Amino acid sequence: MKPDRNLGTFDNRLMNGLEFCRKVYEFFEQIRNSPGGVNRLRLRGKIEKKLIEELIPIARYIQTRYSAGRLLKVRWILGSQQYDARLLSAGALPENGVVPKLQYVEVTTVVHEHDHLLRSLISAQGHAFGVKGVSRDRKSRKIESKPHVYRYREAEDDLTKRILASIAAKNSKAYPVGTVLVIQCVPDQLMLSDDWEYVVQKVRGANVKHRFDEVFFFESRYTATL
Repeated sequence: MKPDRNLGTFDNRLMNGLEFCRKVYEFFEQIRNSPGGVNRLRLRGKIEKKLIEELIPIARYIQTRYSAGRLLKVRWILGSQQYDARLLSAGALPENGVVPKLQYVEVTTVVHEHDHLLRSLISAQGHAFGVKGVSRDRKSRKIESKPHVYRYREAEDDLTKRILASIAAKNSKAYPVGTVLVIQCVPDQLMLSDDWEYVVQKVRGANVKHRFDEVFFFESRYTATL
C-alpha cells in the first residue's frame, strides 16, 4: 500500500485514543514498507520527524493511560503552540476527580547530540560504531566513527543527565495548567531492565521540582513516571 504521507490525517482531528494509536502505527509501517522507507525514517524529513518525535510518543503515552474507567480522546495539533496535543478523559476516573478531564501534552526527545550524525553515517555506509565515537571533521566535513568503550554505568548516567536537563529546560517555559511532559529517551546503547531501573531511580532520587501534572519518560521497551 502506498503511504498517505500527509500529516493532515492527524492534524487538529479529535480521535479516540486507541484509534489514534492504530493510525499512527499503521502510518509508520506504511512508510517503512514503501521503497526507501527505512532510510526516510532514519534521516527524518519533516513528516517522518513529526511521526517519530511527536505522534509515536503521544501514542505510547495514551496506551499506558487508556483503561477501564478512563477513555481518552486526543487532538494533535501541527503548529507552534505551547503544547503538542490535547487529551480529553471520560469515565469513572475523571468523573470522580482521580484524573483531570482535560490535559495538554508536550513531547520532547533526549538523545546524544551526535545522533543525527550516526543516522546519516549508517544511511551512507550501512554501519557505524556507537554514537559516542561519532564526530564530523571540521575541515573535510566528513563524518567519522571510532570505537568508544563505556565504563560501568557511563551510558546510564549520561541518559540520566539528559533527562534531568530536559525537565529543567521545559520547566522554565510557560505551559497551560494540566500539561503532561512526555520524554522519549534514546539511549546510547541497548538497555536491559536493570539498566533502565538504575536510570529511573537516579532520576527520581534527584527530587527534581517541576510544574507538570506528570512527567512520563520512556524508551523502546520501558516506561516510568514522575
